[in-house]
Amino acid sequence: MAKGASINLDSFLDIMTCLVGVLVLILILTSLDAGQIKVLIQTPMEKETSKQRVTLECANNQLYFIDLPGLRRKVQEALDSEAPKYIAESRDRTVGLMKAYQNIEVQDDFYRVILAFSMLDQMGIQLRDGVEGYAIKSYDGEKSSDWYGKILTSMDPKTQILSFKVRDDSYPMFKLARALAWNAKIDVMYELLDINDPLRFPLGGMMSVDPGAPRTDTEEEPAPAEPAPEPAAG
Repeated sequence: MAKGASINLDSFLDIMTCLVGVLVLILILTSLDAGQIKVLIQTPMEKETSKQRVTLECANNQLYFIDLPGLRRKVQEALDSEAPKYIAESRDRTVGLMKAYQNIEVQDDFYRVILAFSMLDQMGIQLRDGVEGYAIKSYDGEKSSDWYGKILTSMDPKTQILSFKVRDDSYPMFKLARALAWNAKIDVMYELLDINDPLRFPLGGMMSVDPGAPRTDTEEEPAPAEPAPEPAAG
Protein backbone atom coordinates (compact mmCIF):
# COMPACT_ATOMS: atom_id res chain seq x y z
CA MET A 1 0.00 0.00 0.00
CA ALA A 2 1.48 3.33 -1.10
CA LYS A 3 2.13 5.91 1.55
CA GLY A 4 1.07 9.58 1.05
CA ALA A 5 3.69 12.31 0.61
CA SER A 6 4.87 13.81 3.94
CA ILE A 7 4.32 17.55 4.66
CA ASN A 8 7.24 19.66 5.93
CA LEU A 9 5.99 22.23 8.48
CA ASP A 10 9.37 23.75 9.31
CA SER A 11 8.78 26.92 7.27
CA PHE A 12 5.31 27.42 8.77
CA LEU A 13 6.67 27.03 12.29
CA ASP A 14 9.40 29.57 11.53
CA ILE A 15 6.77 32.11 10.42
CA MET A 16 4.64 31.52 13.53
CA THR A 17 7.69 31.93 15.77
CA CYS A 18 8.48 35.28 14.14
CA LEU A 19 4.90 36.48 14.51
CA VAL A 20 4.78 35.51 18.20
CA GLY A 21 8.09 37.33 18.77
CA VAL A 22 6.77 40.51 17.13
CA LEU A 23 3.55 40.38 19.20
CA VAL A 24 5.53 39.93 22.42
CA LEU A 25 7.73 42.91 21.50
CA ILE A 26 4.64 45.06 20.80
CA LEU A 27 3.13 44.08 24.16
CA ILE A 28 6.35 45.01 25.99
CA LEU A 29 6.58 48.42 24.28
CA THR A 30 2.90 49.13 24.93
CA SER A 31 3.32 48.30 28.62
CA LEU A 32 6.33 50.64 28.90
CA ASP A 33 4.47 53.50 27.21
CA ALA A 34 1.39 52.99 29.39
CA GLY A 35 3.54 53.27 32.49
CA GLN A 36 4.79 56.69 31.39
CA ILE A 37 1.38 58.25 30.67
CA LYS A 38 0.79 61.35 32.77
CA VAL A 39 -2.55 62.81 33.77
CA LEU A 40 -2.87 66.26 32.21
CA ILE A 41 -4.76 69.00 34.05
CA GLN A 42 -5.95 71.65 31.65
CA THR A 43 -5.38 75.32 32.41
CA PRO A 44 -8.04 77.55 30.88
CA MET A 45 -6.99 80.11 28.31
CA GLU A 46 -8.02 83.73 28.75
CA LYS A 47 -11.79 83.96 29.23
CA GLU A 48 -14.45 86.13 30.81
CA THR A 49 -14.55 85.77 34.57
CA SER A 50 -16.25 87.49 37.48
CA LYS A 51 -13.09 87.19 39.54
CA GLN A 52 -10.63 90.06 39.89
CA ARG A 53 -7.55 89.44 37.78
CA VAL A 54 -4.00 89.77 39.05
CA THR A 55 -1.90 89.93 35.88
CA LEU A 56 1.67 88.73 35.48
CA GLU A 57 3.85 88.43 32.41
CA CYS A 58 6.24 85.52 31.88
CA ALA A 59 9.09 86.85 29.73
CA ASN A 60 12.84 86.22 29.61
CA ASN A 61 12.02 83.23 31.84
CA GLN A 62 11.12 85.69 34.60
CA LEU A 63 7.92 87.08 36.14
CA TYR A 64 6.76 90.71 35.92
CA PHE A 65 3.79 92.25 37.72
CA ILE A 66 1.55 94.38 35.46
CA ASP A 67 -0.03 97.28 37.35
CA LEU A 68 -2.92 97.90 34.97
CA PRO A 69 -4.85 100.41 37.13
CA GLY A 70 -1.65 102.35 37.75
CA LEU A 71 -0.76 102.47 34.06
CA ARG A 72 -4.29 103.54 33.14
CA ARG A 73 -4.12 106.40 35.63
CA LYS A 74 -0.77 107.51 34.24
CA VAL A 75 -2.17 107.49 30.69
CA GLN A 76 -5.22 109.49 31.71
CA GLU A 77 -3.15 112.05 33.62
CA ALA A 78 -0.73 112.43 30.70
CA LEU A 79 -3.53 112.93 28.19
CA ASP A 80 -5.38 115.37 30.43
CA SER A 81 -2.28 117.51 30.90
CA GLU A 82 -0.56 117.31 27.51
CA ALA A 83 -3.10 116.40 24.81
CA PRO A 84 -4.91 119.79 24.85
CA LYS A 85 -1.70 121.45 23.73
CA TYR A 86 -1.45 119.24 20.63
CA ILE A 87 -5.15 119.69 19.87
CA ALA A 88 -4.82 123.49 20.11
CA GLU A 89 -1.75 123.53 17.86
CA SER A 90 -3.44 121.34 15.23
CA ARG A 91 -6.83 123.12 15.43
CA ASP A 92 -8.36 119.70 14.82
CA ARG A 93 -9.17 117.32 17.65
CA THR A 94 -8.48 114.09 15.71
CA VAL A 95 -5.17 115.29 14.27
CA GLY A 96 -4.16 116.67 17.65
CA LEU A 97 -4.89 113.40 19.41
CA MET A 98 -2.87 111.47 16.84
CA LYS A 99 0.11 113.77 17.46
CA ALA A 100 -0.37 113.36 21.19
CA TYR A 101 -0.31 109.57 20.88
CA GLN A 102 2.94 109.80 18.92
CA ASN A 103 4.75 112.17 21.29
CA ILE A 104 3.49 111.58 24.83
CA GLU A 105 5.52 109.03 26.78
CA VAL A 106 3.93 107.05 29.60
CA GLN A 107 5.74 104.38 31.59
CA ASP A 108 6.23 102.87 35.03
CA ASP A 109 9.21 101.01 36.46
CA PHE A 110 8.75 98.05 34.10
CA TYR A 111 6.45 98.93 31.19
CA ARG A 112 6.02 101.63 28.60
CA VAL A 113 2.62 102.36 27.11
CA ILE A 114 2.09 102.35 23.34
CA LEU A 115 -0.49 105.09 23.06
CA ALA A 116 -1.18 104.40 19.38
CA PHE A 117 -3.34 101.45 20.47
CA SER A 118 -5.70 103.96 22.13
CA MET A 119 -7.12 104.58 18.67
CA LEU A 120 -8.37 100.97 18.77
CA ASP A 121 -9.82 101.42 22.28
CA GLN A 122 -6.95 99.37 23.67
CA MET A 123 -3.96 99.98 25.89
CA GLY A 124 -0.78 98.49 24.48
CA ILE A 125 2.22 98.00 26.76
CA GLN A 126 5.70 96.55 26.34
CA LEU A 127 8.52 95.74 28.73
CA ARG A 128 11.13 98.44 28.97
CA ASP A 129 14.63 97.49 27.83
CA GLY A 130 16.90 96.05 30.47
CA VAL A 131 14.37 95.64 33.29
CA GLU A 132 14.85 92.65 35.58
CA GLY A 133 11.96 90.49 36.71
CA TYR A 134 11.73 87.73 39.30
CA ALA A 135 12.85 84.16 38.68
CA ILE A 136 11.46 81.34 40.80
CA LYS A 137 14.40 79.12 41.68
CA SER A 138 12.47 75.95 42.54
CA TYR A 139 9.04 74.71 43.57
CA ASP A 140 10.19 73.75 47.07
CA GLY A 141 12.41 76.80 47.49
CA GLU A 142 9.74 79.50 47.00
CA LYS A 143 8.67 80.91 50.38
CA SER A 144 5.76 83.11 51.38
CA SER A 145 8.29 85.87 52.10
CA ASP A 146 9.62 85.79 48.51
CA TRP A 147 8.32 88.09 45.77
CA TYR A 148 5.98 85.58 44.12
CA GLY A 149 5.10 84.01 47.45
CA LYS A 150 3.89 87.40 48.71
CA ILE A 151 1.61 87.78 45.70
CA LEU A 152 0.07 84.35 46.31
CA THR A 153 -0.47 84.90 50.02
CA SER A 154 -2.04 88.34 49.39
CA MET A 155 -4.66 86.91 47.01
CA ASP A 156 -8.15 85.71 47.92
CA PRO A 157 -8.82 82.44 46.02
CA LYS A 158 -12.57 83.04 46.18
CA THR A 159 -12.52 86.45 44.49
CA GLN A 160 -9.22 86.66 42.57
CA ILE A 161 -7.57 84.78 39.72
CA LEU A 162 -4.01 84.83 38.34
CA SER A 163 -3.85 85.80 34.68
CA PHE A 164 -0.53 85.02 32.98
CA LYS A 165 0.72 86.51 29.71
CA VAL A 166 3.20 83.86 28.61
CA ARG A 167 5.94 84.51 26.07
CA ASP A 168 6.98 81.52 24.01
CA ASP A 169 10.47 81.59 25.57
CA SER A 170 9.19 81.42 29.15
CA TYR A 171 6.81 78.46 29.35
CA PRO A 172 9.00 76.62 31.92
CA MET A 173 8.72 79.58 34.31
CA PHE A 174 4.95 79.69 33.76
CA LYS A 175 4.58 75.99 34.64
CA LEU A 176 6.51 76.52 37.86
CA ALA A 177 4.45 79.60 38.79
CA ARG A 178 1.22 77.78 37.90
CA ALA A 179 2.11 74.80 40.10
CA LEU A 180 2.72 77.09 43.08
CA ALA A 181 -0.58 78.89 42.42
CA TRP A 182 -2.47 75.61 42.28
CA ASN A 183 -0.85 74.57 45.55
CA ALA A 184 -2.20 77.82 47.06
CA LYS A 185 -5.69 76.94 45.70
CA ILE A 186 -5.63 79.93 43.32
CA ASP A 187 -7.25 79.67 39.88
CA VAL A 188 -5.04 80.32 36.86
CA MET A 189 -5.66 81.39 33.29
CA TYR A 190 -3.13 82.24 30.62
CA GLU A 191 -2.53 83.59 27.13
CA LEU A 192 0.34 82.46 24.91
CA LEU A 193 2.15 85.25 23.07
CA ASP A 194 4.97 85.60 20.60
CA ILE A 195 8.13 87.00 22.14
CA ASN A 196 7.74 90.33 20.27
CA ASP A 197 3.98 90.91 20.52
CA PRO A 198 2.91 93.92 22.61
CA LEU A 199 0.46 93.26 25.41
CA ARG A 200 -3.04 94.62 24.79
CA PHE A 201 -5.71 95.38 27.36
CA PRO A 202 -9.06 97.19 27.35
CA LEU A 203 -8.76 100.86 28.16
CA GLY A 204 -10.90 100.45 31.29
CA GLY A 205 -14.05 102.25 32.42
CA MET A 206 -12.27 105.28 33.90
CA MET A 207 -10.26 105.85 30.74
CA SER A 208 -11.07 108.32 28.01
CA VAL A 209 -8.52 108.77 25.24
CA ASP A 210 -10.27 111.98 24.27
CA PRO A 211 -9.69 114.60 27.01
CA GLY A 212 -12.91 116.31 25.99
CA ALA A 213 -15.09 113.21 26.32
CA PRO A 214 -16.95 112.23 29.51
CA ARG A 215 -15.65 109.37 31.61
CA THR A 216 -16.82 107.29 34.55
CA ASP A 217 -15.05 106.53 37.81
CA THR A 218 -15.03 102.75 37.51
CA GLU A 219 -12.15 100.51 36.50
CA GLU A 220 -12.47 97.19 34.77
CA GLU A 221 -9.55 95.49 36.52
CA PRO A 222 -8.88 96.58 40.12
CA ALA A 223 -5.45 96.34 41.69
CA PRO A 224 -4.48 93.31 43.82
CA ALA A 225 -5.69 93.16 47.40
CA GLU A 226 -2.24 94.31 48.51
CA PRO A 227 0.38 96.18 46.44
CA ALA A 228 2.70 93.74 44.73
CA PRO A 229 6.31 93.90 45.92
CA GLU A 230 9.03 95.10 43.61
CA PRO A 231 10.58 92.29 41.55
CA ALA A 232 14.13 91.33 42.37
CA ALA A 233 16.23 89.01 40.28
CA GLY A 234 16.17 85.65 41.94
